[in-house]
Amino acid sequence: MLTRLRVLFWVGVFVLFLPYYGITDFIRSVITFIAGFGIIFLALRLRHDYKLMKLRLKRLEQPVVEQSISTNTEEKPQMATNG
Repeated sequence: MLTRLRVLFWVGVFVLFLPYYGITDFIRSVITFIAGFGIIFLALRLRHDYKLMKLRLKRLEQPVVEQSISTNTEEKPQMATNG
């Protein structure tokens, strides 16, 4: 997930500086179009990964109930011994 965040960041930086590169308008628009779809794809994958991680954490937080096999539920008082 961290790698996808880094890629998304660097694609955003690339798109930010794209108008300042000395390339023609047609090539710039094609690159912007491809980068836009890349950003959308990465954002959707990150959202999906986040939901999976949230579900896994929710499963870990559920308390585990252990059943007691003992049939004697009364506590017996302990006798004090003087040594």
